[in-house]
Amino acid sequence: MTDTSLPVVNVNDNVDTRVNAFFTQFFLPKAKISQNDYELVKSFCVARTRNEEAAASLTAAIINVISELDLYAPDVIEQFAKNNPRDAIPLFLNLSRQGVSLLGYINDKVVPPRVKQQILT
Repeated sequence: MTDTSLPVVNVNDNVDTRVNAFFTQFFLPKAKISQNDYELVKSFCVARTRNEEAAASLTAAIINVISELDLYAPDVIEQFAKNNPRDAIPLFLNLSRQGVSLLGYINDKVVPPRVKQQILT
């Protein structure tokens, strides 16, 4: 294999098949949460954002993480209320993130020395 700055392409890899497989189950409801817990999270988000669309998105994100981590919704909202929500909510949402997704990428290509030298100069 030669060093190249162009992406290496596997002719046997069908990206469309992998993307379709990823999205097959993507939009199905995954979270199981009680109506009371949902209303608690929703009311917290509406009070914080004062915007229906933003509150709906934030509610869905928080419920998704609560479901993934198998947490108790009132405890999570209580922690948000005790701490600064601007700091606590992003940290909480990052608890369920993965390092790399199918839609993301890992850049592990070796840069040829000649290209590296051109970049440095």
